[in-house]
Amino acid sequence: LETKRKDDLDMGFSWSVNTEDLEEVSVMTVSEDELMRSFYNPRDVVEAYEASKPGLKTGLTKLDECMSLRPGEMTLVSGLPGAGKTTFCIHLISHLLRSSDQSVLFFSFENSRMAVFNMLISNEFEIPHEQIVEKQLEAGGSNYQRYINAVEEFTKYRDKLVVIEEPFHTRYCASDIQEICQMMSENVAIGLIVVDSLGMLAWDKTSPIETETQLGSAARDLLDGAKRVKAPLLVTNTPWVERVRSEGGDLAEVPLSVSLR
Repeated sequence: LETKRKDDLDMGFSWSVNTEDLEEVSVMTVSEDELMRSFYNPRDVVEAYEASKPGLKTGLTKLDECMSLRPGEMTLVSGLPGAGKTTFCIHLISHLLRSSDQSVLFFSFENSRMAVFNMLISNEFEIPHEQIVEKQLEAGGSNYQRYINAVEEFTKYRDKLVVIEEPFHTRYCASDIQEICQMMSENVAIGLIVVDSLGMLAWDKTSPIETETQLGSAARDLLDGAKRVKAPLLVTNTPWVERVRSEGGDLAEVPLSVSLR
């Protein structure tokens, strides 16, 4: 943005765009008053505020005091493997199923549909997850009966939760998720879209995402899809640990969102 002195240029501001891909330089000039009007119109601001919907709460009091998940916006949960990204997603999904009539689309590329179901049971009914996974619930025991009761009770949410696993012979691209969300929005009200995780997406059906540019492009495509269906988007992401190590970096000093920068 090149600012001109108003004495020299009555139009107030001018700027130019020049890229190597373009043969011509685009030049646009606007008046100062016009530029300021484009920044905000009080009536438009008020109308947008009145039309906006409150963001989705996480159910975690301290976190809810400083943030919410708003329709058409992306929230990134980033961390090293085992940090608890999926656990946070499970908690949020459980909270939404209990507190809303809207549906949840969970694209689970790291855990099977059954694994997600057991994690939800463990979170909702406080049954140790390792006992479920390792089949340590003794028939007739207290936790076994709680598990049976929990499974029966949790079936009331089955019409509100759609868990989509990664296909066996291929990988989903961001465009595939866009299409699925659009199709689902025609039949149900989507309260939340969860993608776990971004790094598991494919770039072109067969090739995995390999560069930060591809990762950023996939994230933008997911966000565009969420905007179209007017739903909050929750995405998990893991920094490329092996790349950091190969370059002699210290994982403790890696920004958690480094792969999306």
